[in-house]
Amino acid sequence: RLRHLTCSLIEDIAAAYFPSCVIRPFGSSVNTFGKLGCDLDMFLDLDETGKLDVHKNTGNFFMEFQVKNVPSERIATQKILSVIGECLDNFGPGCVGVQKILNARCPLVRFSHQGSGFQCDLTANNSIALKSSELLYIYGSLDSRRRSPPILPTLDSLKSIADAEDRCILEGNNCTFVQDVNKIQPSGNTETLELLIKEFFEYFGNFAFNKNSINIRQGREQNKPDSSPLYIQNPFETSLNISKNVSQSQLQKFVELARDSAWILEQEDKNQPFSSSRQPWGLAALLLPPGSGHTSLSRKKKKKPMSEKVKGLLASIKSNSPDSSTDTSGKRTISTQA
Repeated sequence: RLRHLTCSLIEDIAAAYFPSCVIRPFGSSVNTFGKLGCDLDMFLDLDETGKLDVHKNTGNFFMEFQVKNVPSERIATQKILSVIGECLDNFGPGCVGVQKILNARCPLVRFSHQGSGFQCDLTANNSIALKSSELLYIYGSLDSRRRSPPILPTLDSLKSIADAEDRCILEGNNCTFVQDVNKIQPSGNTETLELLIKEFFEYFGNFAFNKNSINIRQGREQNKPDSSPLYIQNPFETSLNISKNVSQSQLQKFVELARDSAWILEQEDKNQPFSSSRQPWGLAALLLPPGSGHTSLSRKKKKKPMSEKVKGLLASIKSNSPDSSTDTSGKRTISTQA
């Protein structure tokens, strides 16, 4: 409710310039995947602006608000957000730290709302984000485990059972999928959450990110179209990579943590503690901080027997000795002359 209230407060400010506009929350605030204190993503919906409300008494005069001609829709979006950003910065109650990030792929205005304590991102002309939030909400409503196969249906399968009223084309992209959860067949998967997360870590800990990408629409992997470290195809704008900002080091860290987590869960299955033990085990073992008695796989691999370390040290000293020489056969010999 607080998030919707915050949206309504920002809507009141935007309505001074764009009557009948609507500020809609999207993202983690409404798709059931959010957590306490997550950012508030807002979308400035101007579709209702300029539409005459037949139930509203406008008197003898009616003023229509129009956006002046601009070279492109992107420039129009930038100008609109620039105006809203200036208004929030100078007159928005409780709106502080306003940043106008207008040259991003999706222009936005970022600010903090002191009254609610939320970090807010305001965008415009981003209606596909609303459909993405709606899709995730449907997935969350189907099964709390959220895994395929065969728990969650693919987006293509949801599209195949959609009716005419579900048809949705946004910015030339087909965003159609069934919106009635009751039409979707429930999953027959009975695997436990612990097994599912273990298999998740095993799968992505060994995934060939260097050559494959992830296709959400069809629920499969496919060849990667470019050299991005991580490529997850946007399910609606299929030519875009929704993980483009992930760096190679971040991906490598994820892979290491996935492998460590899978290894920890494997060890926990083999070594379940006695009932009197207070040591966390199972999924709880993943939440333990480093150095709490659970050695990760990466650390285990780094440890070598002392004998191997000594052999390596002696070999290094021998190869770097100034008295060593190389015979005609290419073999290294040690000089014994004083």
